[in-house]
Amino acid sequence: VISSLPPSAEGRLEITYQPVALAQHAFELPLALQGMPAGSVKALRRAVVAEAIKPRMLMSSAAVDFSKRVVVSANMKSFSYTQEVTLTNCDDKQMSVDCRMKGQAVDQGILRLEQVVSSQQLQVSKSITLRIHFVPRSDADYRAKLAICLDGVTDKPYFTIEVKGSGVFPSLGFDRREVVLPVVPTGQVTSATFFVINYGYDNLDLKYQLPPESSAVPLQISFPQGMMIGVVKTHLPVEVSFVSKKSVSFSAKIDFLDGNGNVYSIPVVGTTDSCTLSVFPFLTIHRASYHLDHKQGKPAMQQQVSEIKEPYLSPEGEILLDGGSDPAEAKRRNAQANASFLCECAVLTRKESVQAFLEWANLNMFRQPVVRFPDDLLEAKGRPLIDVVEASTGKTVPGQSRKAGGNKREEAQQLLSNYTEMLTFLKSYGALVNTVVPEYLLPYESFQRLFMDGKGGMLEEQKPWYESYYSLVSGATWMALLYQTVRLFVLNRLTPKLLKALPGVNQKNLPAHYVHQGSNCYSSAEVVLLQWLTYHHLQVVPNDKLVVSNFDADLHDCRVYASVLVSHVPSTKKGLVSLRKTDGSARALLENATILHAALQSLGLDFCPSAQDLCTAPARDTLLFCIYLFNTMPGFIPKATVQFEGRLNDAVQKHIELSNPSNKPLVYTVRIDGTPEFRCAETLRLGPRDKALFPITVAHTARAPAEAQIFFIGERTTGGSAGITMVFNLRSEVKTYRRSDTIVRQGRLYEAVSVDIPVKNPANDVEKEMTLSILDLTAQSGSAAAPAGPQKGGGRQQKKKKASGPNGDATTSHLLPATTFWLKRDRIKLKKGATGNVHLMLLPMRLQGHSCLVFIRDEEANAETCFEVQVSVDLPAATETVKFSHQMRNTVVKDVTVGTKNASIDKCRSHIMELMGQAAGKEWYKQISEQPKIDYRVQYLTEHCVGPKEISVHGQPEKGAKGAG
Repeated sequence: VISSLPPSAEGRLEITYQPVALAQHAFELPLALQGMPAGSVKALRRAVVAEAIKPRMLMSSAAVDFSKRVVVSANMKSFSYTQEVTLTNCDDKQMSVDCRMKGQAVDQGILRLEQVVSSQQLQVSKSITLRIHFVPRSDADYRAKLAICLDGVTDKPYFTIEVKGSGVFPSLGFDRREVVLPVVPTGQVTSATFFVINYGYDNLDLKYQLPPESSAVPLQISFPQGMMIGVVKTHLPVEVSFVSKKSVSFSAKIDFLDGNGNVYSIPVVGTTDSCTLSVFPFLTIHRASYHLDHKQGKPAMQQQVSEIKEPYLSPEGEILLDGGSDPAEAKRRNAQANASFLCECAVLTRKESVQAFLEWANLNMFRQPVVRFPDDLLEAKGRPLIDVVEASTGKTVPGQSRKAGGNKREEAQQLLSNYTEMLTFLKSYGALVNTVVPEYLLPYESFQRLFMDGKGGMLEEQKPWYESYYSLVSGATWMALLYQTVRLFVLNRLTPKLLKALPGVNQKNLPAHYVHQGSNCYSSAEVVLLQWLTYHHLQVVPNDKLVVSNFDADLHDCRVYASVLVSHVPSTKKGLVSLRKTDGSARALLENATILHAALQSLGLDFCPSAQDLCTAPARDTLLFCIYLFNTMPGFIPKATVQFEGRLNDAVQKHIELSNPSNKPLVYTVRIDGTPEFRCAETLRLGPRDKALFPITVAHTARAPAEAQIFFIGERTTGGSAGITMVFNLRSEVKTYRRSDTIVRQGRLYEAVSVDIPVKNPANDVEKEMTLSILDLTAQSGSAAAPAGPQKGGGRQQKKKKASGPNGDATTSHLLPATTFWLKRDRIKLKKGATGNVHLMLLPMRLQGHSCLVFIRDEEANAETCFEVQVSVDLPAATETVKFSHQMRNTVVKDVTVGTKNASIDKCRSHIMELMGQAAGKEWYKQISEQPKIDYRVQYLTEHCVGPKEISVHGQPEKGAKGAG
């Protein structure tokens, strides 16, 4: 109770005590100044004490209320309305009873006792019945007092009973404030039955008038039990129906007329739409009566396959369908006004769906989170939703800047006006919100002040309905408005043009089964979603010819979701490979959903339904999740590739430059999927208008290329927003090598050189087998090279100087092997922590420096170490000695025999066979021995000897043979 007192004024508070049991009561009256806690002002503290004592007399009723009764005309002299009150003596002795009525209505003959009771003796446990008559003569309120006196004490009645009633002229009424037609798919008939109630007409042939706009809104009206209403038939059923092939929302009035030209109007609101967010409640209630027909090249259609049964709510809130055979069941349904509307409200306010919507909307719509539904919206006067509308339209919603009134009723009226203008504003953008009744957006207290206090025109018969169902209706009205906002500003942005331009989509491969226009249950945006889901599923599982045609059954096994994830983030395939096509059982669906849920969490998605919801959620909830994936997953397509020039057993670092263009800080969780060579920090924080160079390190332990993806996943912070997800490809190839050691040796041409390579087992707890391989740097360089001494480990392989004999190139025949390094064995088993040697062999065949890298690989640990071997090569040993004997100052000429065979090469035959293999070695020796001609360049290492600089040696002639140079 709230009471306003002017300054220095006094007020009177009347407390009524009506005991129902013998008891004592004592409590403090909870008086408080508005805005302050009770008991905080000592001057307002008052104690209330009461006691119920055993009465001498019991009454059947403590008050007599005739409520509203039709005025009795003067020619109906014998007619009156009556009620009875029974008095019972519960004392232990006989008593005398006097009963009299007093008041102006008694003096006028409006209220009267059928028989005055004067000094009537009433025995113990006996009763008498008083009959009270009410004959209203005009539309006014009447009151009187019925005094019950005992044992002759007439100046102080033992009981005083209030008797009241109101007279009304004959009129018509309705069993509800408005008729709400079910929201149905386009092209489907929506209908509802309401009752016209007769208040006082003897017999009336009912007339009606459809609204002027009925040509645009083709309402149909019928009277299953005729149009005559009267004393016998006080409730006349009226059926109103509507059908439209286009999406439309309307609000109209149907007028009913009596014989005197009085008009009684009832509002009718209805919507028909081709969108899951609108028609889901209707299709959920009547799912057994509809079947989705989706044929290739034709729009999806909801086809009615059986009779639609009327729904109603059970006392427990369960939706039931009228079977039509049980009269008691039909009576319960008919007694529930707007039963189909209440059932739709029950679907809209399903706890799990409301929670799923709030989780989605708090991430994608609301600036400030809405946690308590609908309390947070009611307390904020719809501000979270208004912010969404204003941000989406770029305009201010009308009426929001007006100041509230001075009292509670004016405040409620102002709030109602604001909501009405907001709905009008949404309608201008195409929102189908005529079925959203603005007064149902009010808190219950405000609704009571405006419509249930006797001044709002609500019939007494209608009040119990709102007392029972207002909480349900208000919550459903808010949900319907929120879904329409999503439909208008979020879903409708998904267009075929956007789909074709979406990252990760090749428009040439888009499935052609879908038609974007003409469906009676899916909007164009929903068809875009279905097409997008099917596209990615076929990209990942091309042999599965599934065409996604709905947002529940086709998605509950989670395989389509998994395809979307793998198509955008290939690294998730490993974790989703165990998903299987199920038999539809709840257990199998949940197993798949659990695997998918883990994959979603691994990606750091901020909206991640539970595994149970993924495999059981209704189409409306699943649609929201699909919208989220459509808007989020393209962000996982890599924006660029960061190339690294890796270095074996050393770290290389690169940076990605990121910026924050917003005025609020952004926080990212950073994660790398791929080979383990890449490392980075796990979080990144960017201040407002800030830039940062984010470092990424790659450290190769083996020569294999490394590939990964780095994810920057935006985290939602208090007072801030979440940054968009960013993904980059990372790729590194080993270009240089960090040497564990450099081994330097020296040798002669055509003489084998053996080098011991140390190999160690790095594990102290297990025996290991190590593998070895060679990279010949001499052959790789493509030119002769001479070592310039040992290199420091880790340096890039330097380009080596061109090597030759004293006057240029030597031993350049094309028949010489490209590489002459080989390993005696390429595997070695080592015990725990042991060290061994592997022999590396070199047979120098060219007069130049030779070098190679030896890699020792631990297969289990995927790790390699690297040794460099450098060998400088000197002239071969002399094969023949030519002696000169002559006198001083005389010239001596000697002949030196040069053949096509090199004796030094013949001596290293066994090494050649080991290097090349027996078959290849024999073939090689055959080629060099059968050369028809060999050209030699002659170099003289002393100035005392001269001779020809070039000679040619001819062997056995062979057609087409080429000599060596």
